[in-house]
Amino acid sequence: MASPQARWRRLVGGYLDRAEQIGTPGAVSEDNVDQPGRPRFQATFSPTWTIGDLTVSYNLRWQDAVRRFTKATTDGTPNYAPANLLRYRELWQHDLQVQLRVQDKLAVYAGVNNLTNQRPDADATNLPISPVGRFLYVGAKVDLGR
Repeated sequence: MASPQARWRRLVGGYLDRAEQIGTPGAVSEDNVDQPGRPRFQATFSPTWTIGDLTVSYNLRWQDAVRRFTKATTDGTPNYAPANLLRYRELWQHDLQVQLRVQDKLAVYAGVNNLTNQRPDADATNLPISPVGRFLYVGAKVDLGR
């Protein structure tokens, strides 16, 4: 049996240090860091392993907790919401796919996205993750080239 070969497809991270916006020319710039829907930290990790005709791919998407309300709202009214409701929780999305090459020009695959079935926060429709939840899929890749 052939030994597995790991291939690091992607490890990307980001840090939002500054996000200023000037609504109209000459206006004071607005600080948009740490505002609703803007995570300060985020990362994606995507390794792939291949053993002969079998390929296994994994994808992890992570972002830190994000604000539910604008800073202006919570700074102006410190008791606007309980402390545990000021932010949506972190995003941890795990996706897994297995592919088998059956012939030179044919491969079949199956996978699951959102493996752990993370759901949006109780009072949200799509934060920190899509409301679809875990979903499975299957497919085939056919090379129709000559």
